[in-house]
Amino acid sequence: MKARFLLIGVLIVLVVGVLTTYAATPDVSALEERIRELEEELEGREATIEALQGELEDKEAEIESLERQLSGLEAELSQLREQLNITLIAVSFSRTEDTSSLIRSWIDRANESIRVMVMLITQDELADSLIDAHRRGVDVDVIIDDDWLYKTGSDYERLLEAGVDIRGDDRPGLMHHKVVVIDGCIVITGSYNWSRSAEESNDENIIILRSSLIAEEYLEEFNRIWAGTTPGS
Repeated sequence: MKARFLLIGVLIVLVVGVLTTYAATPDVSALEERIRELEEELEGREATIEALQGELEDKEAEIESLERQLSGLEAELSQLREQLNITLIAVSFSRTEDTSSLIRSWIDRANESIRVMVMLITQDELADSLIDAHRRGVDVDVIIDDDWLYKTGSDYERLLEAGVDIRGDDRPGLMHHKVVVIDGCIVITGSYNWSRSAEESNDENIIILRSSLIAEEYLEEFNRIWAGTTPGS
C-alpha cells in the first residue's frame, strides 16, 4: 500500500515537472512571426528614410535654383530702379535767366559723350563749348536741320573744321528737336534753340534731368535720325 502511494507521488511530481517545463518554454513560432514583423517594419522605415533623403536632395537643389533666380531678380530690380531714378537738376527760362551759361556748364562737365539735336546753332558760345569738349576727348555728335547749314551766322562750318562730327538732316520737314544728352544720363531739353534770339529776345525754357532711362529714349531717337545723315565736308 505504501509503495502504491509512493508511486502515485512520484508520478505527480513528474507530471508537475513536465507541465512546469512546458509552461516556461516560449512559443517559437510566435517569436519567429514577431521577428518577421519587426524586420518588415524596419525595412519599411529604412525605405521611408531613403525616400525622405532623396526628397531632401531634390529640395536642396530646388532651393539652390530658387536662390539663383532670386539673386538674378534682385539684380534686375536694382537695375530697373536705377534706370527709373529720375532727378530734376534744373529748370531755366531764357531772357530772364542765363540759360546759355547753364547749358554750357553741363557741356563742360561731359566726360565721355555729347549728343546734340537742335534745328540750328548760331550762338557762338555754345559752339565754343562743343569744340572745347571735342578737343579734350569727348565724343561729340551733332545734328542740325539741313536748311541751317550755311545760313548767316551758322556755326556749322566752324564746328566741322574743328573736327566735330556735325551733320544736317535733309529729310522733308524740320529737324525741330532741341535736346542734348550728356554721358548717357543727363538730358537737357525744352523749347530753347541755340540762337542769340532764344537767349535774349524769346521766351524759351529748358529742363535738365538725370535719368538713364530717359536718356536712352532720346538716344534712340538721335540714332534714328543720325542713320539717315551723311558726314559733312
